[in-house]
Formats: sequence, C-alpha cells, structure tokens
Amino acid sequence: MARSSLKSVFNMLDAINEELPIEQTFLNDLRRSIELNDKKSWVPGSKTYKPSGMNCMRQSYYVITGADGDEGDPSSISVGICESGSDRHERIQNAVLHMKDNGIDCEYINVAQFVEKRGLTDLQIVKRPCFG
Repeated sequence: MARSSLKSVFNMLDAINEELPIEQTFLNDLRRSIELNDKKSWVPGSKTYKPSGMNCMRQSYYVITGADGDEGDPSSISVGICESGSDRHERIQNAVLHMKDNGIDCEYINVAQFVEKRGLTDLQIVKRPCFG
C-alpha cells in the first residue's frame, strides 16, 4: 500500500513539473542539487570555540555538545549564504595578510606563533588557516 501511495505522489509531482515552465523546473532541480550536495559533503564541526562563532552562544552550544540544532536540513539559500560568508572571511584574511606587501603599515600576526611566543598556556590553536 505504501509503495503505491509513494508512486502516486511521484506521479503527481511529475504532473506538476510538466506544467511548470522549463526555467522553473530547472531552478527547482538546481536548488535540490545544491541541497543534496551539501548533505553529501556535510562533516560535523570541530568541538572547539572559534572567535567568529562567539556572537551566537546558542549555536556554539550545539557545536560543542554535538546536539542537533533547531533547524532542519539547510535550504539551498542557507547553503549559499554560508558558502559566501566563508569565502568572504577567507578573502578578508588574505587581504590582511598582504597589507604590508601593499605598502600599508599593518602586519599579519600568526596567532599560533603569537600564543607560543607569549607563553599563553590557556589557549590552544587547533586549526591553522589555509590561506596565504
């Protein structure tokens, strides 16, 4: 019975898609592909506090405890927002890294080296940036 119900749902979806303009069908398929790719490539976040994540203590709690967050599967829009934000963050870090090379009186400081030089034992660098 369940199999026939599922088949009828697929038939209804196919009928709806046939009525949609080709560009709308393409956009629906594109959104679905983005969501599926995100789901396939998802890896759990590291269970560490990050300065960029300290603005949302609720999200930090979910990351540290490994608990599921409030939201369901990310939509194609939220996937794009996160990808854009991560890309922008890396580009800003790269610009700071090269300020001195561009004649600007600012020097990038390697956080791991700074922590080590200062003997800051209460801080631990877990992951280093992969730019520059």
